[in-house]
Amino acid sequence: MPFSHVKAALITVLLALTVLTSGVQAQQTAQARVDVNLRAGPNREFPVVSALYAGTVFTVLGCLGDYSWCDVQSPPHRGWVAANNLMVLQPDGNQAALNVAGAVIGIGITTFILNNYWREHYYNRPWYGQSSYWNGRPVPYYGRPGYRPPPPHYRPPPPHYRPPPPPPRPAYRPPPHNSGGYRPPPPPRPAYRPPPNNGGSGYNPGQGGRPPMNQGGGGRPPGPPQAR
Repeated sequence: MPFSHVKAALITVLLALTVLTSGVQAQQTAQARVDVNLRAGPNREFPVVSALYAGTVFTVLGCLGDYSWCDVQSPPHRGWVAANNLMVLQPDGNQAALNVAGAVIGIGITTFILNNYWREHYYNRPWYGQSSYWNGRPVPYYGRPGYRPPPPHYRPPPPHYRPPPPPPRPAYRPPPHNSGGYRPPPPPRPAYRPPPNNGGSGYNPGQGGRPPMNQGGGGRPPGPPQAR
């Protein structure tokens, strides 16, 4: 066999060993420190694939860039687990949380593409047909300390209530004009008094009047009788 062919075969074997070795290093094992939910994506709002007990051993296939969530497998299940719920063995023999020691032990970085991931692992699940809904939801970042994601179906509180403004005051309108003008009330009428009773002659000596004049003699008394 020519030397060039031997050299090419050796290079092929070395490349295969390198790929195999890197794959073994990337797939570390981790143990659940508490009961965990295996989810269909790196988010606590994704559907639950399976609920697993504390002590379950997983094969870690990769983690997000901030080591907050990891793609794991525990046959026959495959899904995502929050990395702070997984414990790994460090080179010094001590255990640490995966979100802290993931970069130290050399766990590889992976990404999550929902359509491809669900098509490969969840095509027979009842929520597989809702991939368009879940694909449009942003994946929150869980690596910040002290951050707590909102619960499922979270609704923000309504804005501060403001009472409606009072209705506008009607424009002033003067009282209607009286076309007849003001008319004072009429003066009171005097009480009715009947005329005095004079007995038919019109003379009343009690009232200090004068006696009526003699209407027959022209007002003079008759003289003495004349002799005949």
